[in-house]
Amino acid sequence: MTARVKGFLIWLALRTYAALFCTCVRIELDGKLYMRRWFLRGRPSYEGETGPPGSYLQCIYRADADRRLHNHPWDSAHSRILRGCYKEVSQFLDFPPVVATYRAGDRNVLTEQVYHRITAVSRGGVWTWFTTSSKHGRGWGFR
Repeated sequence: MTARVKGFLIWLALRTYAALFCTCVRIELDGKLYMRRWFLRGRPSYEGETGPPGSYLQCIYRADADRRLHNHPWDSAHSRILRGCYKEVSQFLDFPPVVATYRAGDRNVLTEQVYHRITAVSRGGVWTWFTTSSKHGRGWGFR
């Protein structure tokens, strides 16, 4: 079974489960839809808060609005691309920035030392299964 087919089947199962049983939040940037996130495990939380690990189904509709790179409020996070694709620029510690494209079947691992920014999203959005460790309490970081 190809990675794309496997990703589609996982997306179908998670999407069905999320639609029936999970809380969905709509995240907007500049008054426009940026992302929809379904909480498979975990709960909505606020900036800087510590919290348990989470698992989310999310559909990202457009690139990050901020031109600066950012990291996440978790010690680590894993994004499995289920449908669509996105391009990002990322930087680990003080190494030079790298541009990469993630497609269905790919995984993107983000740690506190990785700063990144999504620069392009496929038409119709990109669906990801996003899992996180516990929140570290330091909030989002920007470069």
